[in-house]
Amino acid sequence: MTYLNDDFLTVEQLKAKIFEAAASDSALTRQKIAEMMWNERLSLDDVDEVIIWMHDIGIRVPPYFDEEYILPDPGIIHVGEYETVQEYLDYICRIPAISAAGERALAELIREGDDKARDELINASLRLTVFISKQYRRRGIEMIDLIQEGNIALIKAADRYQGGLPMRFLDYACWHIHYIIGMEFQRRERPPRVTAQMSEMLEKTG
Repeated sequence: MTYLNDDFLTVEQLKAKIFEAAASDSALTRQKIAEMMWNERLSLDDVDEVIIWMHDIGIRVPPYFDEEYILPDPGIIHVGEYETVQEYLDYICRIPAISAAGERALAELIREGDDKARDELINASLRLTVFISKQYRRRGIEMIDLIQEGNIALIKAADRYQGGLPMRFLDYACWHIHYIIGMEFQRRERPPRVTAQMSEMLEKTG
């Protein structure tokens, strides 16, 4: 088995890298930033720290989830083998999208332990997973699997989201969906990556 032998960046070093990229690349995307986070194998707590830091210092990349933004209909996937996916899209299109005020109200209920509010927030945001999954669909993972990974990320985001965060739930969840889907690509496509210290241990045991 082949190992990549290099150390991971600290969160502060990663922030500096993202800041430099934002300053030099006018076409910077969420996918590119998420890839920087994938490469460092961040914990979800670290992901949250980076997300909030970017928001606080004004690093913004599209889509912009402002107060008026409402998730549109995700549309049709014109591929015969994805009939099951299309049935799923038909289902989620019948679920009303949610406003920024609605997100905040549900977040407050979730903080009080309201499971029904949690489910409502997740269901109202399911189309977000589809939009993001479409961006990865030509990279070798079936669309249904992309959506499944994205929905896992959406659920985790709903469990972690606090109404006091300085951003909409859609914005927060978008980063988590990109991150979790990207980590799945990392798992399938790339060799395990270890630090120099771990490499030394492997050499000693080899």
